[in-house]
Amino acid sequence: MQPISFVLFFLLLFSEVVFSQNTSIEADEASQDLGDIENVNSIKSKFVIKNITNKAVYIMRADARHGIDVTINNKKIAPNDTSTLSVSITPKKVGSFNENIKLVCSADAEPYILTVNGNILSINVDDKTACFYFNYPEKEEELVIIATTKDSLPKSKEQITPQQNNETIIDSSPTLDTSLYKSNNITFIIDISASMRDTMRLPLLKRALNNLFNVLRPNDLVSIVAYSDSAVILVNGLSGNNKEIFKNKVNDLIAKGPTMGGEAIIFSLDLAVKNYIANGNNQLFLITDGKFTFSDAHKQLWDIKIENHDIILSSIAVGNSEYAFKHLKELSEKTNGSFISIQSEYDADNLILSEIKSRSKKNKL
Repeated sequence: MQPISFVLFFLLLFSEVVFSQNTSIEADEASQDLGDIENVNSIKSKFVIKNITNKAVYIMRADARHGIDVTINNKKIAPNDTSTLSVSITPKKVGSFNENIKLVCSADAEPYILTVNGNILSINVDDKTACFYFNYPEKEEELVIIATTKDSLPKSKEQITPQQNNETIIDSSPTLDTSLYKSNNITFIIDISASMRDTMRLPLLKRALNNLFNVLRPNDLVSIVAYSDSAVILVNGLSGNNKEIFKNKVNDLIAKGPTMGGEAIIFSLDLAVKNYIANGNNQLFLITDGKFTFSDAHKQLWDIKIENHDIILSSIAVGNSEYAFKHLKELSEKTNGSFISIQSEYDADNLILSEIKSRSKKNKL
């Protein structure tokens, strides 16, 4: 019996090696069951891919059947970092489906298998905008090729479009001099939906806010709202000298769930109105990857709630979606705010403070 046991041991060891060849990446949810789906012509899903090694991993390609489009926002994934992979499926018939996406990376001999399955009850053949989203924000642009990277983005992309006064150039010092700048009532509306997990998004957001918290003054008021499928008040009208409280709240944020951006804006506006500073800068900052709906009904509620208050909404885009940029620029125009794109650590360190300075600059006597 001993020789047989010896052979079995090596067979088990060999099988373990074979079936664990892919050890460099993992997905947050490698198999997604979408359940019953009705009245759609496009199904979209999202996976967060993590490099679990101590070396950079390159995503080489994603193999899937015809009719499945795959993209990834960053082909090179640093150690312990993440990248977001998006899948768009065009269904051809009703009934159950089980689709595999074979993700080939530079560090593994075998592909990493992602699975999307569900049951299509009906297909919408007339309305070409009817899509089913799983773990995915609404109104995402169609994704047709793997993969785009931040290096491929246009170099001339607009970074910030503040509503400048025709008085003086905003100073570049990392401070808010009380003699130069009005008191600020600032409400941060932070998107923590699943699409924000990527390294270009939530980590840059945290860096940007932590830097800003360092320069806020006791006469500034801060509110923080986090949202995904619901909105939660983390801070309500605290003085700017509560820096550690702000940092702890932001640093503890974890991205997960769907998004309800339009509702979160209206929800947060109540805080801005409640903490309103007469003759100050009253400003909401929506920080998001931009994929949500702000409808005409939302805009009507916005107009009703601000009443005679001078309140603006500026949009801060993290990520690299062209659709999101367009959407957030339009939103900022509707609410008299600015559009800011944060794509780098330099942006995170400078752009939000510059926007606040442009809005709170005191008029010369």
